[in-house]
Amino acid sequence: MSVMGDGRRRLEAWLAGRTLPTRPLRVGLCLPDDEADALVSAAAGDTASRIEWFRMGGWDDPVGTCRRHLFDAAVYHDGEGPVRIVTLERPDHAAGVVEWADLVGPLTFGSLFPGRVDPAAVVIEGASTTRVRQGAGLLRALIEASATLSRSEHRLTLADRVLGRRVTDVIEPPRRALALEELPFDGGPGDGTPRQRSRGTR
Repeated sequence: MSVMGDGRRRLEAWLAGRTLPTRPLRVGLCLPDDEADALVSAAAGDTASRIEWFRMGGWDDPVGTCRRHLFDAAVYHDGEGPVRIVTLERPDHAAGVVEWADLVGPLTFGSLFPGRVDPAAVVIEGASTTRVRQGAGLLRALIEASATLSRSEHRLTLADRVLGRRVTDVIEPPRRALALEELPFDGGPGDGTPRQRSRGTR
């Protein structure tokens, strides 16, 4: 038994036995301003989780950006074409399905009724700016579901748990509306440390 392995197991057992703060869901947005504002201000409802919204500098490496900034999900839309949602995946902690609507390949019982439904990505076709604004509440719920499933037990590393990304079956209602936060980058899209400016209002 290695010292590192034993230490890891001890830390995991220690974390499992304690109730520690859990981060709100973190979502990065690469959308036109009007779409982002509609999404953030959409009525969340009583069953919604807390979400922190961030502005992304680009879409060159969404998976890498999720890992660097601990985003549970990142969302992209250029005003036309599909809306793309990418969730945080780590090596050896892959998603259960590649994409919810992906029916490429043979139809089997396992592909039609998968044991795990946490997606690596979600693609919504035909999403014009008007449709995104009008359906902001539904899109928000879909983003929340994708982000929440990225915290499934098999998707989390020890580092995730230490940093507040934990599995929870307790829905935490938002205590206040969290406004969209700016996330500028010093070294180009996906690089640097985020400088957050929260504009939350009660």
